Amino acid sequence: MKDPELEYTYQYAEETGLLSSVPSTLEKYLDYEAFARDLFLEGYSEYDGHVFSDH
Repeated sequence: MKDPELEYTYQYAEETGLLSSVPSTLEKYLDYEAFARDLFLEGYSEYDGHVFSDH
């Protein structure tokens, strides 16, 4: 089974342009799992594969 939190984090980074100013050679060093953990501790939640903003 895929991890909805991790999938959302990749989507979030792409849609917000989070890494748009980071050279592509450095993008691969972002720890998406750690970023997902922090993202979901600080204002997002996941239920049954759906992501919700807690703001």
